[in-house]
Amino acid sequence: MNELEGKQASLKTPYSGYQNITLVKKSGDKWLVELCGSGKRIEVYEDEFTID
Repeated sequence: MNELEGKQASLKTPYSGYQNITLVKKSGDKWLVELCGSGKRIEVYEDEFTID
């Protein structure tokens, strides 16, 4: 388990109007994240978000 899993973060560029995310799981060089408020999960690179 990565120490960042479960942490809150913010996307640098909003996705479909959502900016707040929860880090779910690191997979290679991407993160599976959940968009707070929608529940949708997407993959993003580490340089696309900042930890809150």
